[in-house]
Amino acid sequence: MARGRESERKGGDEERADGGAGERAPLVAGDLRIDAEAHTITLRGTLLDLTPRQFDLLHALTFEAGRVVSMEKLLARVWGAEFEGEPRHS
Repeated sequence: MARGRESERKGGDEERADGGAGERAPLVAGDLRIDAEAHTITLRGTLLDLTPRQFDLLHALTFEAGRVVSMEKLLARVWGAEFEGEPRHS
């Protein structure tokens, strides 16, 4: 199970199930279910064992599903101030 304070600080973009108060609604994309409150991701009901960084990356990409996400936006959202240097382009 993936857990981490860094990810909890970056979460919060999802709409809440009750319109603003209480718990955030899980983010669902096909068979993937992301529960930001519990900091868990399941695929077809199976809990994925992810590092905090993997959780952040999958959460960010799923939240932006159907949209083009720039490398800069991903770096800022997932790595934040920790990232130093130039991203590698292949």
